[in-house]
Amino acid sequence: MTVSVGQYRTFYPRFIYGKRCYSLEYRQISRTFDLYRNGRLLGKYIHSDFVLLAVIRNITGYKGDEVPEKYRPLLQQVEKGFSLCYQGLVDE
Repeated sequence: MTVSVGQYRTFYPRFIYGKRCYSLEYRQISRTFDLYRNGRLLGKYIHSDFVLLAVIRNITGYKGDEVPEKYRPLLQQVEKGFSLCYQGLVDE
């Protein structure tokens, strides 16, 4: 599956984990990533790293701000599913 581009939106491949289906689109006008779980809006994020972290939090119940080592294999599955790469947010 590949990333597809529509008018003012970019659609990413779906990521399926168990009975949960996550979908992601980037809206160019508002500059936000919209994350959906089973067709319902889960949240709007300004950076793809926040999206990946939100999926990890939703699946595992983790509450931290960085992905711990024990969730790295799951993070790699999510990255591969969405065709995104976790960059690690740096203090700006």
